[in-house]
Amino acid sequence: MGFEPTTFCLGSKHSTTELRPLGHRGPMQPDGIIPQPPDASQFLTGAQSDGSIPTERLYPVASPWPRAVSNSMTTQKYREDSRNLLNQARIELAAGDVRQASEKGWGAAAQILKAVAEGRGWDHGKHRHLSRVASRLRAELGDGDIFTFYMVADSLHGNFYEDEYVAADVAEALDKVALLIGKLEPLAGG
Repeated sequence: MGFEPTTFCLGSKHSTTELRPLGHRGPMQPDGIIPQPPDASQFLTGAQSDGSIPTERLYPVASPWPRAVSNSMTTQKYREDSRNLLNQARIELAAGDVRQASEKGWGAAAQILKAVAEGRGWDHGKHRHLSRVASRLRAELGDGDIFTFYMVADSLHGNFYEDEYVAADVAEALDKVALLIGKLEPLAGG
């Protein structure tokens, strides 16, 4: 979908340029949401029986395009990438590159969480989704180590930016990531 400039901007006394979807001439709300036509009501929460959509509830709960059913090749790739990244992290650490070891350790944990999430149809496309995946698995399995090991891995991600950990810290964290992978691989079809 393309965008075109207009000269109308809500909340401004002056005309300024804003972008609208190409060809859209109808009203836009201040937050930029375009009201959905009544036939899209099946994809929105709070739709009325007559098909009208209350403006305070204009957010999609489901896409009109169904999410792909779990792709075993994708799940397998996430699992393989997880192991490969953990191995690469250990190689980077042995070479003295603590920052790269940290980031690859984080990547290994993220990939195994994505593998499990993909298999269950859970969202996993954003960083915050991975925290939710770890939390859901902790609750479902009654295993607090899953979330704890996720948090250790997340701290490795932070270390990539801050470069505060010494090699021994990263080595210990990578051991926790390996434990996380070991716990989750069976859930990811491994």
